[in-house]
Amino acid sequence: PVTIGEGEAIYKYVMEYGVPHTTCHLHKGYCKERLYIKGYGRLINATVNDIKSEIYRNGPITCAMKATKGLETYTSGIYKEHHSIKNPKPNHVVSIIGWGFENDTDYYIVRNSWGYEKGEGGFFRIVTANYKNGTGEYWNLGIEKDCSYPIMGEWR
Repeated sequence: PVTIGEGEAIYKYVMEYGVPHTTCHLHKGYCKERLYIKGYGRLINATVNDIKSEIYRNGPITCAMKATKGLETYTSGIYKEHHSIKNPKPNHVVSIIGWGFENDTDYYIVRNSWGYEKGEGGFFRIVTANYKNGTGEYWNLGIEKDCSYPIMGEWR
């Protein structure tokens, strides 16, 4: 199983060594500046408002979730998949980049790592815990249970 806690090594690496800009060509030696972070934070068993607030203040957050066969075949729309437990064992990490509201349904906008051809151009929408009168935790594959975010630093 995957947990964000295991990703702490990545945050520590970026704190110490930084990361180059996406336009950088490491093999050509063009990288003069790197972005460093000051640290990182965690959102464990976060509420919908906790997640929205963090994204609003600092940008996308990273969350562990249960990737299922159903999610793998998702093509569009607001995804929901019922599980008998609120917190299915995570096996995948994604980034929640925003949220929306459509047809009386509150949802997250999620960037996936499975490529542009999957879902809605590499993204998917999934219900929040607010779904079905607050029972959405049974429908959103545990996406709110283990999240983290960087505390931005500087380019140097």
